[in-house]
Amino acid sequence: MVDQTMNFFEKLQQLDNVRRTLNELTVAYEISFDQFMLLKRISLEKHITPTALSDELKISRPAVSRKVNQLYRNEYLKKIHSFVSEDQRIVELEVSNKGKTIIEELDKRFNEKTANIAYPTEQVIQIIELLEKILID
Repeated sequence: MVDQTMNFFEKLQQLDNVRRTLNELTVAYEISFDQFMLLKRISLEKHITPTALSDELKISRPAVSRKVNQLYRNEYLKKIHSFVSEDQRIVELEVSNKGKTIIEELDKRFNEKTANIAYPTEQVIQIIELLEKILID
């Protein structure tokens, strides 16, 4: 049991190292890897609200707000006041042209960086299932 626990924590440390490496790639664009992933998520769905992002990604609303504001300050996002609601506090998010360029550039850099990493599909599925189990419990 001790060996399994150590193995688990070693794998978790390796995962954290991968995350740090990915963060290093985004530094040149003045965003974190988390902000980049948020930007990518926004690019997949036009006019998503910060509240919807928070709910979908299970991130607190203040955390989403901070990340969105940084992306907005860097001109990677546009905030569009909702025409569906009379409440002008509600904004929808859309990736700007500058943001789309950043996504393309970083995707290319990530692909170059991870091209030599070969994870069998079965192992990736197991890791995802394990992480989901941990997060749910």
